Amino acid sequence: IPNFDNGIFVNIPSYQLYYFRDGNLTLQSKVIVGRNDRKTPVMYSKLSNVVVNPPWNVPTSIKNKDLVPKMRKDPSYVDRNGYEIIDSSGNKVDPYTIDWAIYDSPGKNFPYHLRQKAGDDSALGRYKFNMPSSDAIYLHDTPNRGLFNKTNRALSSGCVRVAKSDELATVLLKEAGWTEQRKQNVLNSKKATSAQIYSNNPVYLYYVTAWVENGKIYTLPDIYRFDSKLPKTVIDWEKVKSVI
Repeated sequence: IPNFDNGIFVNIPSYQLYYFRDGNLTLQSKVIVGRNDRKTPVMYSKLSNVVVNPPWNVPTSIKNKDLVPKMRKDPSYVDRNGYEIIDSSGNKVDPYTIDWAIYDSPGKNFPYHLRQKAGDDSALGRYKFNMPSSDAIYLHDTPNRGLFNKTNRALSSGCVRVAKSDELATVLLKEAGWTEQRKQNVLNSKKATSAQIYSNNPVYLYYVTAWVENGKIYTLPDIYRFDSKLPKTVIDWEKVKSVI
């Protein structure tokens, strides 16, 4: 378990984020984590920047499995949801010029890049919190606010959606030297703008289903069934007693 002095801490099975500064809890928020087939990884990183009005560069797996079938069925889905189809030269492609029948299974890689423009309906919402990760994992906002009311919030494709993303962004942008007025001006502009984070903000995504606090035992559901995979050990309690 990490040291809760400074940084962003997400306990995956509790669906909670904690932001600590100088040992003080500054913010606590509900989160949505990866579903069982696309688990949020246990990892450590460091916050690098906050993007206001972020576009969404769709990962290959989500593109092929989730979005291409919808676009194949109805090419108007592209424009209605703010997506752009980009070829290898960086040019936009008209969805009605694509032979969608070719891509009739998720196993067939769609050769174009998909990007969703920034906006209120963007999958990333209004904020993206970047951190180096080999799995391209990050924290972000979401337009689907109602999902935070669910008890089971293992619903994403791996990244962590933050309910209080505006509050988190406000704190971090203030540390980066932004005023509230500057934040509002950038939001209103709808233009993607990145703010470098210089303060020490490690990010811990960890997985704890049982712990003791003030003499009381707390437990959580083992949503990814990691606990059941722990190796079975046999303890010779008589030997332990003799040592004690």
